Amino acid sequence: MGFIAQINLAQFPMTAVHPSYPATGIIHLFYPCDEDVLFSDEFLLETYPEDQNAVLYTSDCSNLTRIEADPAVLTFSSCEVKIRFENTIPDMMRIEEDQLFEDDKDAYVRYLKFCSSYSELTDSSIGFRFLGYLDGLQYGSQEVGTELLFQADSNEEIGMKWDLAGLLYFYISREDLLNRSFDAVYTDRVGT
Repeated sequence: MGFIAQINLAQFPMTAVHPSYPATGIIHLFYPCDEDVLFSDEFLLETYPEDQNAVLYTSDCSNLTRIEADPAVLTFSSCEVKIRFENTIPDMMRIEEDQLFEDDKDAYVRYLKFCSSYSELTDSSIGFRFLGYLDGLQYGSQEVGTELLFQADSNEEIGMKWDLAGLLYFYISREDLLNRSFDAVYTDRVGT
């Protein structure tokens, strides 16, 4: 498994997102990164999404020590991501799946106009993201009742490439995040 990211929850206003979300500790995210997997549709189709990753949560960080990866394991260059707080909005597929505007066509039209205006006003580019709504590429949306835990973008500077120039998503159920249970986190890799 390749080490994708580590998130120090103390650097985020977690209780502002949800008062019961974990506010301290570190989340470590791993995903298979060998060439056979990175460009393999068979891997995505033949394994269960929750078996395609490992996510570890450490609540007590006082005894953590850094270890170097085995040189035989593909690794990415280290980098520190600039933390930027932004509002994200659900993509249209999520709106339709959640049936937010079930029978209110006027509200749906207003939302479409809002989405268009919002994207013009914000400097929201695809990138790395912790929580919020995903940046959709070719297809898909997160399932109802799930949270986007982490979105990893392709980035040549650090050697991270999902298919040609895609995204890797880690999802968690809201209940699991509230319970600090990261065993059933599942992934989806979408390429361009």
